[in-house]
Amino acid sequence: MDQLFLKILNLSLYASLLILAVLFLRFLFRKAPKWISCLFWALVAIRLLCPVMPESPFSVMPAAEKLPTANFFATETRNVHPEEKITGAAHETPNASYDSKPWLTETGGSVGASGEDLTSGGSDASDRIEMNERAGSKAGSADFVCILTIIWFAGFCLMMMQALFSYLRLKHYVAASVNTGRGVRICDEIRYPFILGIIRPMIYLPGFLKGSMKRFVLAHERAHLKRHDHIWKPLGFFLLAVYWFNPLCWIAYILFSRDLEMACDERVIRNMDRESKADYSQTLLLLSNPANRIAACPVAFGEIGVKERVKGIFNYKKPASWIVALAVVGCIVMAVCFLTSPGKTDSAAAQESESEQPEELQIAATENGDAKLVEPEKTVETENAAADAAPASEQEAIEGSVVFSADIDENGEEDYIYACQSEEDEEGDTTFHWTLELNGKNIYQGSHELFCDFDAWSMDLDKDEKPEIIIRVLPHVNSMPLEEYVALKQEGDSWNALENSDEFEQQDVNGDLSNAFPVQVTVGSEPATVDIKTMDGQTITVNLKEHYEKMMENQGEGEFYTLAEEFLKGDTYQPGDQYGTTAAWGIWEIEGVKVGDENAIRARQGIQSLKGGKWDILGTLDTYFSYDQNGKIKFLKTEFTQSED
Repeated sequence: MDQLFLKILNLSLYASLLILAVLFLRFLFRKAPKWISCLFWALVAIRLLCPVMPESPFSVMPAAEKLPTANFFATETRNVHPEEKITGAAHETPNASYDSKPWLTETGGSVGASGEDLTSGGSDASDRIEMNERAGSKAGSADFVCILTIIWFAGFCLMMMQALFSYLRLKHYVAASVNTGRGVRICDEIRYPFILGIIRPMIYLPGFLKGSMKRFVLAHERAHLKRHDHIWKPLGFFLLAVYWFNPLCWIAYILFSRDLEMACDERVIRNMDRESKADYSQTLLLLSNPANRIAACPVAFGEIGVKERVKGIFNYKKPASWIVALAVVGCIVMAVCFLTSPGKTDSAAAQESESEQPEELQIAATENGDAKLVEPEKTVETENAAADAAPASEQEAIEGSVVFSADIDENGEEDYIYACQSEEDEEGDTTFHWTLELNGKNIYQGSHELFCDFDAWSMDLDKDEKPEIIIRVLPHVNSMPLEEYVALKQEGDSWNALENSDEFEQQDVNGDLSNAFPVQVTVGSEPATVDIKTMDGQTITVNLKEHYEKMMENQGEGEFYTLAEEFLKGDTYQPGDQYGTTAAWGIWEIEGVKVGDENAIRARQGIQSLKGGKWDILGTLDTYFSYDQNGKIKFLKTEFTQSED
């Protein structure tokens, strides 16, 4: 395992050079089609995957590995020729011959296991001390590499587990989707279209997509399938999980994902007129995913770089053929220079030949400072076994797993959120416990009945020049994009939770407590309108005529048709009657924003009618708030966006 880690470190160093070159060429050929950029990233993937490359005189890679992997854990030794006679604890020879080592002095003497002089030449104590110091230094280095190996493997496992869990969660969301043929399924429980699956990929569309929006999305997702992006993106994430410690690999994966999307955009819009491009861009904006998380799957329509993609759509021009040809030549040159090795130098070959002498006996330092005779193979095995076993107790001492890490307070130190699941109680229920560790100190503990993902950041919300910490909690809920938050303020040596939306005890459409901010939705005084009264004292009047006319057109006869008809006629409802409330899943998005020059949190929640429930979302309500210095919520403004269903 340790040697595998050292090999990965070497490959990471080589790939870093290639990534820097790709970043330069990507900028140089920014006017070339984006499929060229995808070819550049394919070279990076090959470099990360292949430990052995063909030799070439044009290679720009180092001639030898920067980190030794073959004999890193072997004890520093002096070789003894096999023809020498060994008796008891010592070997006796008047002419012992030693291989030349920079830290050993040629004496012509030999050393016994107890350290006494075994020849007539006298004792060479400095020779033995030098050798023992070298052996101790090498053992310390081996232990350090073992610890790094464990950290690397734990990070790899966490990323792969997160990817698997996200995939299974999405599969659960779309379990009730309806197959419409041609690899397309409709699901009412999702908000964004995406492709899911590798062997049998399927396109999943939200139920509300109609007309040109649906046509544009299908064209984009089918372009992904033709390019096999549903395979390349998970492969890229796997490589990111292996090389997670390299920041250049994170940059490469983010830009690679962005180039995948832009390449598909170009394929869809290349024959469009300006008006169609505008409609396509509008669809992209409406279906953009604000979460924008780095993930292996799915390949989602509005997942990455929406702003940059919209600019690219409007600025797109068919590239000149000479630019394409030059970019392809650049790709070939990069492959020749970076996907080859220069071969071994004569000195490197000589060193390898010198080291491959398994028949020779060797002298190694023992723990008490003496020397002993060992065989090289046994030394390597013993050292590796000790290195693998050493950190086990350290691993067991950690309670829970790291589910989030970042420099939250921006002081240069990594902070962590640890989480673990409690044992089942008598009713078979478990609790998900989590702890925020800031600068090595546990400052807050929370729990939830569901598994959760986390995000955290710091910002000064109460203008006291001391940033608060906001923790975003994302429970794994089957079909509802529920989000929760905790705001923490430092007071002396402790951190205390500030007022939360939970404390307002808003009830949802089912009468259950919701974490959303309370609203009053009543029938308006004008026909086909409702009044929404918000926490900041606003009354927002919304005309629902178009909303319900579309519902009648799309639904046909049925309860939703009747609901729309009753509201539009105005006979069933009177002005002032309660008509709606917050959506049953409460707040579905938390984000740190700026309102003017003031830091704020934006909480997005849905507004729905009482009768229609989650099938009749009237729109979204964005509440912008900060805190006063007493820890109370200070509402700044509220914005309502009407549903376009």
